[in-house]
Amino acid sequence: MTEGAAYPLDSWAYRSSPPLVKGRVRCESADFTVREELGFELEGKGKHLWVYIEKTDLNTVDVSRGLARAAGIHQKEIGFSGLKDRKAVTSQWFSVLAELDSKDCFQRVSDYCAQQEGIRLLEANYHGGKLRKGSHKFNHFQLRIRELSGESSELENRLEQIQTNGVPNYFGPQRFGRNGKNTVTAQRWFTGDVKRLDRLARSMALSSARSWIFNQVVSERLQRPALRSPQIGDLLMLDGTQSWFLNDGSDRHILDRWNSGDVHITAPMWGAGDLETESHVKEFEEAVVSEIETLPRGLEQHGLRQQRRAMTIVPKGMKWQFMNGNTLQLQFALQKGGFATAVLRELINFYE
Repeated sequence: MTEGAAYPLDSWAYRSSPPLVKGRVRCESADFTVREELGFELEGKGKHLWVYIEKTDLNTVDVSRGLARAAGIHQKEIGFSGLKDRKAVTSQWFSVLAELDSKDCFQRVSDYCAQQEGIRLLEANYHGGKLRKGSHKFNHFQLRIRELSGESSELENRLEQIQTNGVPNYFGPQRFGRNGKNTVTAQRWFTGDVKRLDRLARSMALSSARSWIFNQVVSERLQRPALRSPQIGDLLMLDGTQSWFLNDGSDRHILDRWNSGDVHITAPMWGAGDLETESHVKEFEEAVVSEIETLPRGLEQHGLRQQRRAMTIVPKGMKWQFMNGNTLQLQFALQKGGFATAVLRELINFYE
């Protein structure tokens, strides 16, 4: 890849093959609903007011800014666990630092929610600490896919395959911005064409660059049949955790554990430091990343460290129902960091 080149978002490999059935998503906001689950109880006391907000056609950052203005605090004192889709009905937690009076803070936040179109305050409680990114456990999705066209048997087969085997754990297009602009911004920043970015733009640029490299490594590996199963030298991640271990060949049951979804092959979230994979796996990852000239070096220079992410994600509690002949209603939950668009991409050829 040459300097200044675009970073394509539509060329990554599928787990099986490109889907044949077409369908339309987000015909209306209620067709894409997301409910965030924390996975832990709030303390009921403390200096941070946690609010569970349902928002329609609003993005997470805009709501955090509004909450900060309402509470009279800096936006950095607002916490949220993850960014949610804009064109959707999403329910997620925010934390608000109650700097002075907790009752006054609640009243200000409550009034803000009541006055804003597209916002409903669902729940509120106090907690000792700020809500940190990546703190939630699951996102629960309910999607409607309309105007389906194609063989229903092909769609049923894909639904069953995804339910059992999951999908490539790609970062979705929203991570990269419209037409991949966040990744291009990262490239321009890393090469000095852009001198300054604000805190949010820096965060989005770094995240986008790292995510693009991850997707690229996963895609390249999916295209190599010999590397689709666990290899000696792989770092394998325990399902539902961020813990990984080196596959050194000592576990004779590793293939069974991988087939059952107990462990997942990982790919790098790029940063400074040595890859912990070994043997031909390390050689493969280094070869793929070496073809990406600007992004890896920029991530290293800006202080990010090597991490790992599972290559596959399996939806939990997946259910589906066909409605009115050409509409599919789909429900599932994904662990934090998973993208519903990665599931949709493997299921149908979708458009908005």
